[in-house]
Amino acid sequence: MSSVRILIVDDQEPVRRGMRSLLASRTEWSVCGEAPDGRDAVAKVKELRPDVVLMDVSMPAPTTGRSWPSVGIALVYRGLFGTERD
Repeated sequence: MSSVRILIVDDQEPVRRGMRSLLASRTEWSVCGEAPDGRDAVAKVKELRPDVVLMDVSMPAPTTGRSWPSVGIALVYRGLFGTERD
């Protein structure tokens, strides 16, 4: 059985590192990449073709739905850390 490939998208490097650590505990999941903003995330989705994108919706460089390539599942969340935009 192949693992579910996950792309982590968050502008906070400690958050990405923590999520990677949590996801590593499951053998059926693998983190195929990370992106610090929406523009890089779109490029990584096209390049890496993940099954799941785990993304903070309150980070810099947001993208519109039309610019996203096809992805199986997108899980979005509101970041836990405050930003200048809050």
